[in-house]
Amino acid sequence: MTSIAAIIDRIINWSIGLLVLLAVLMVIYAAFLYLFGTVNDENIKKAKKIFLYTAVAIGVALLSKGFVILIANLIDPDIRLNL
Repeated sequence: MTSIAAIIDRIINWSIGLLVLLAVLMVIYAAFLYLFGTVNDENIKKAKKIFLYTAVAIGVALLSKGFVILIANLIDPDIRLNL
């Protein structure tokens, strides 16, 4: 039987994996908009926003893993989560 901490850790690892996949797809889409944005300046602005938001989302996802580990250690210092 698995503990609650292991289940939460597994959910977070899955979520980070899905976020990285989505981020790669968004970067490819933004690159496409940026490369072919010479026709329309709005596409270049949109691509820059997508790049920025993707970078912020990846940063938040990586910080979330550390935040969960911090909270878990504050609650119970003996909890061992997979990194």
